Amino acid sequence: MPEAIIRKGKKIFYPIIAPKLFDEQELGEIPLYDLRESIGRTLKLNLMALTNDPKRQNVNISFQISSVDGQRARTEIIGYNLTPNSIRRMVKRKKIRLDDSFVVKTSDNKLIRIKPFLVTAGLARSGALKGLQRNLRIILTKNIAKMNYETFLNELISYRLENDLRAQLKKTYPLVVCKIRAMEIEKEKKKEEEEEVKKKEIKKEKVEKKEKTEKKVKEEKKVEEKPKEVKKEVKKEKTVSKKEK
Repeated sequence: MPEAIIRKGKKIFYPIIAPKLFDEQELGEIPLYDLRESIGRTLKLNLMALTNDPKRQNVNISFQISSVDGQRARTEIIGYNLTPNSIRRMVKRKKIRLDDSFVVKTSDNKLIRIKPFLVTAGLARSGALKGLQRNLRIILTKNIAKMNYETFLNELISYRLENDLRAQLKKTYPLVVCKIRAMEIEKEKKKEEEEEVKKKEIKKEKVEKKEKTEKKVKEEKKVEEKPKEVKKEVKKEKTVSKKEK
């Protein structure tokens, strides 16, 4: 059983610490009665503030407090996003924008939803776009499967991941932009998936029952119609026999 958190006295400002990737620098402070209350809370910071590099102001990093270490809250990275303004500036006339979203797995079995963003050098045809999307998925899935989560984050934040991707995709079609628009940890959806499966099964059963009842009704109608036809034939025979007499 978890210990009850007693709220007494004044709130204390506890420091929030970044992961090793950002040299465990202080991200901010959180006012709480008990530091254990902070676990699960999230915060978002601009990459420029974390690296002191103005060229990286187009990226926001999402953190989640994952554990408590003495009087400090430890975090992990759960998201990466390009700012909407930077994306708008990259898209220009007489170019085609290609977005995708799919789940990949790291070597330490971390499920990640990754959202690449491409802009072609010209008005590419549908065949070239399909080739880009297919190769995009193959390359990223294969490369990320070789990395653990920490290495993946390092490659993503240093832009090496998207630079390698662009170099390989250029063989398919020339690109003006090749970026990872967003990344987030894919949450387990087992309960939701089970509920959806159950709903589908119930729906299927209802449809099958409906089809069976309709089939029975049709068969019963056919059975009812056959004796009537026989009676009509009998009547015709009787009228013929009377005429003969």
